[in-house]
Amino acid sequence: MYKTNKTIPYTLNELNNFATIYNTPYYIYDGNSIRAHANFYMEMFRKYFPNFRQFYAVKANPNPSILQILADCEMDFDCSSPEEIKVVNLINSETFHKKRMIYTSNYTSTEDLNFAVKNNCIINLDDIDGFYNLLNIKNNLL
Repeated sequence: MYKTNKTIPYTLNELNNFATIYNTPYYIYDGNSIRAHANFYMEMFRKYFPNFRQFYAVKANPNPSILQILADCEMDFDCSSPEEIKVVNLINSETFHKKRMIYTSNYTSTEDLNFAVKNNCIINLDDIDGFYNLLNIKNNLL
């Protein structure tokens, strides 16, 4: 298993200053650790399943900088709203030329579904109404 021993590279005074400057809550990410863990994860799965694809749930953390790191590690994205699709479209990665997205949402409006289709998302439907909305969109494109 991949392990790291990390300490926060800031003193308590520095963290308090950050709170004063940026207000709270604020988040400090370790991009190198995120990259190392994501690469380890992808390598382990691809060792046994060469065509493995991971769709990271953007709603878990839509920070474009974090998504950029994950894209560089060849992860794909699971979006649940047009806003999440827009965030994924902001990233630019040399190793991730084509953004692969799956669109998973509940009670999806025709407008949102149409946006996902226009952004070349794989569509994951949760009910029969989504199917009929998708057919409606398809018929309007013909």
